[in-house]
Parts: sequence; structure tokens; C-alpha cells
Amino acid sequence: MNDNSATLNIIIAGYVFGFPNGNGASARISQYARGLAAHGCNVNILCLKPTELPDGSGLNRAAKGEYNGVSFEYTSRTSIYSKVAIIRYLQNIIGVIGAFRTVHQLRKNRKIHVILYYGTDSLFYTISLWLLARLHGACFVGENTEAPFVYSNSKFSTSFKKWLVTRFAHKLFDGFVVISTYLEKLFGESLRKNAPVLRLPVLVDTSLFKSPGPAVFSSTKYIIYCGNLSHEGEIDTLLDAWSRMKFEFPEWKLRIIGDNSSPAIHDPILSRVNELDIEEYVEFTGLVPRDQLIELLLSGDVMVLPRSSGLFSEAGLPNKLGEYLATGKPVITTNIGDINLYLRDCVDVFLVQPDDIRAFVDKMRYVLNHPNEAGRVGGNGLLAAQQYFDTITNCKRLIDFIQNLN
Repeated sequence: MNDNSATLNIIIAGYVFGFPNGNGASARISQYARGLAAHGCNVNILCLKPTELPDGSGLNRAAKGEYNGVSFEYTSRTSIYSKVAIIRYLQNIIGVIGAFRTVHQLRKNRKIHVILYYGTDSLFYTISLWLLARLHGACFVGENTEAPFVYSNSKFSTSFKKWLVTRFAHKLFDGFVVISTYLEKLFGESLRKNAPVLRLPVLVDTSLFKSPGPAVFSSTKYIIYCGNLSHEGEIDTLLDAWSRMKFEFPEWKLRIIGDNSSPAIHDPILSRVNELDIEEYVEFTGLVPRDQLIELLLSGDVMVLPRSSGLFSEAGLPNKLGEYLATGKPVITTNIGDINLYLRDCVDVFLVQPDDIRAFVDKMRYVLNHPNEAGRVGGNGLLAAQQYFDTITNCKRLIDFIQNLN
């Protein structure tokens, strides 16, 4: 589109995120909605398939609603997926039909300028949303914050699906948004030649992380980890590191924030905690609503991110890094992906090489023993987040990118 004076009407759609609560993808979508709305855009969020467990443990119970002034909808008419495989399949079909219905209704009141499709590994959803965009004369913009099929197996069927998506489906996009230099290069090679790529780092609105009242002092201090408990290597590294130093810092505890509703994931973690004899020094909060998540992060004293090396780490950039920095507390993280493009060791953040538990222990020990320096680095980290990861600033870049698409 070339009319830079028009108010943008944007549909954000995807099948890999829940809303308004959820993982890093949900947080990024939430920041998009906040930033784009702040610039006067009309934003509607469509979740194309149910995301919540049928046992009732999920936080997203409403099939549609409004969050921070932005409308959202599960187009399958339910946020809860079925236990029955064939019904789940039907829910996915209904979700796509529902997306066509919802966009058609929206189109009656205003022109749809852009469909921004988050998570682009599905040929089915990509073709469906491309067709939807073409029917309404909208630009079709993709976004991926991870390498394509990064979690997939090496079966022939998977390889063939990846070939179809990267060789065919990626050619359907008018533009593409990525989170890292690795993905910028990767998708630049698979998109059609006239489709531009925009690199947007993690997004965070630091104004949300201002404490609402006076500090509540406690004799217990907290090291905070927040994230997906199934990420390979992260929790194991963190628990092993903490077990080596827990007796040196009896006033400290490790607080782990993340979805622990799956026994297949959580039970081995609990077993490891018991094996290391650190039950008294570790707390699990489970999955929490986004507003409560901010409160928990602010209640912490040190933030940790022990991500392992590998394609997942090299291609991505952890959304939680922005939230960690926004607290103004010291952050200890492994030096993966693009982190060192934005942050400096012992200046804005404390960096450790990945896959080195001893080095991570040494860095944690140093931070806990040097609170004044740690506080200074935490303050600088907040300034870095405001400079590089600010939601409002980066969403203006996204708007400019969209307005310059053909």
C-alpha cells in the first residue's frame, strides 16, 4: 500500500499463539497490538485454532473479547481444543472458515490493509490467509521468530513439507518480519525477490514495569526464571547451577515461572529438584496471567536465562529478555543469537557462553556477591531496553514498512 495518510486496519492472525495470555509468541502479539494501537491503527487479533487444554488449566477461556483496547477472537469459536483427534482437526477447519467470516464482517465497515500472519510453517494456513488477503485487497505480511520447522523431526514427510513451505508458500508474502539477523538472511533467500524483510528485535513496553506502589521488603530474595519449561537444556542448566551454590546464599530462592500443567514436562523437573536436594530453594508458580507475570518479575532481584546453543538459540531472540531488562534488575544470560548486538557484558547485562554450567555458576555467584555493581548493570539494562526494544518505536518502523509495500 502507498497511501501513507490512511489509518492502517491490521489483522494479526496465527495458529501458534493463544491470547491474551501465553508464551513468548503471545507476548509479542500483545506488544504489537499495544504499539500499533498507540499509533492509531485498528487491530484485530485472530487465533486460528484452540490453544487451551481441555482439563481447564488454561488461562484463555474466552473465545472472543477485548484486551487493552484491542479485539481478539478464537475463530474456531472456542479456545479449548478437544481431546478427540478428529474433532481437533475439524476445529482447525472451522477456525479457517471463521477467519474468512470475521474478516468479511470487518470489511463491511472498513478496508483491510494488512493481514500479518505470525508463525509460517503451515502450508494450509499460509495458503488460506494468502487467499483471504487477496480477496480483500490486503497486503500479506508474514512473521517468524524461529527457524522454520526448528522443532520438527527428520522424517521424509517433514522434509517434504518443509520443502513445499520454503519453496512455494514463502513466495506468497508481500513482505516479511523477522526477529534476528540469522532469520533476516534465511528468509531473504526463500522469499520472492521483491518482498522486503524487516528485522524487529524483541518488543517491550517498559512503562508497564513500573511498580504500582511502595516496595514490600522480604527477607527472601529471588532469582527469577520465566519461560517455556520444555526448552531443552534451560531448566536442567539452571537447576544444576543453583544446586552448586544454594548453601552459600541461604536467603535466596529460585522462582520458576512457566506452564507446569503437563506431567510429562513437569514431573522430570520435580524429580531433578528432589535428586539435587534443593526442594526448599526452588518455587514453581505455574502459568500466570500477563498482569500477574509483570508483578512477579518486579518482585525478583536477579533474572536468569541459561539458554543452550543450537539452531533454536542462534535463530531466535528470547522475548523474555526484553521483559527481564524492563524490570531494571540485573540479568544473567547466555550469549546466544543477536544478544551481543544490543547488550554489553558487565555494562547492560551479564553474559555467559552457552553450555558452560561452571561459567554460569561463577557469574551468578559474582552477581549475588556484588549487589552494587549488579544494580548499576540492571539500570543500564533498562536504558538499553528503552533504546533498542521499545514497543512504540519499533511498531512505528513496522507501520513505515507496511506503508511502503507494493
